[in-house]
Amino acid sequence: MFSKLNQAGDTIVEVLIAMAVASLVLGVSYAAANQNLLSTRQAQEHSEATEIANEQLEGLVTLISYNDPAIDAQLNAATPVYKCIAISGALTVASQSSLVDPRADETSKYNAQCVRSSAAGYRIALWKDATETFHVLVTWDSISRDTQSSVSVQHKAFAR
Repeated sequence: MFSKLNQAGDTIVEVLIAMAVASLVLGVSYAAANQNLLSTRQAQEHSEATEIANEQLEGLVTLISYNDPAIDAQLNAATPVYKCIAISGALTVASQSSLVDPRADETSKYNAQCVRSSAAGYRIALWKDATETFHVLVTWDSISRDTQSSVSVQHKAFAR
């Protein structure tokens, strides 16, 4: 009367274990993909900042090659005034007399021509030190942390 049933189904414990393993695999793959995306964006920001800094140096070298006394006077100010090279249109020097520290994170202190509009908000500072070396510092608010990131390049100006 009682026949033995051959049940070929999974028990609830087996199903729960399978779901837990699948959830773990999906969670790890999501974390890895998110970290990869963050690293890619960070590299993109750094690359854009380096491009801006090199653009500033190219503009600077071009302006120096003009041998124009007015430009020389702007670049060789007695007091250190932070500047940038305004690339759009004719090459000009944009002064930022209110900028106290080139690493200041207050965008409002920067001349409008010295802030590149983008998600990162790149800020540019250019100055010359006592050894006739020009410094270009590009700072931005990094997507990956609550601090600023920066790229710095230098150009040694030789006597003409």
